[in-house]
Amino acid sequence: MTRCLIYPAKASKMPRSLMCVALLEVLGAVIVWLPSWLFPSISLAVAAGLAPIHAYFISITVGHLAISVSGAESGASATSKAAHIYEVLYQGYCAASRVELCLSVGSISLLLLFWCFVLDVFRIIASVSCWQPKLDVQGSQLWQMFQQWRER
Repeated sequence: MTRCLIYPAKASKMPRSLMCVALLEVLGAVIVWLPSWLFPSISLAVAAGLAPIHAYFISITVGHLAISVSGAESGASATSKAAHIYEVLYQGYCAASRVELCLSVGSISLLLLFWCFVLDVFRIIASVSCWQPKLDVQGSQLWQMFQQWRER
């Protein structure tokens, strides 16, 4: 059993591939971190803009359904013009709601992806400094770790 070494005695034997992967992970974390600052503020601005429209959501939806069912949009009267305006309002509301949803889900996804990068960097540091994986063994590393754990 090897003990954890913070500074390995033979740093020259440190796998270069792991160091390259660690640098790419740090680069990925930085690239993900920068837009994750921007998305929540944009999402809040869209949500604040949609707040008055959310208050009238039921009336907008009922109006859209009434116009669709009655067929008021067909024709050249003032009713069809009002129906067209109401239809544009409904489509704008749907588009803005979807943008808000995408920004919210995107913010959460970027945050989770950032922490995946950070945890993977810590995993790489631990594998370089604390234990050496047995790369010469054939088969799945996870399966072999499970087998070793079961034997204990």
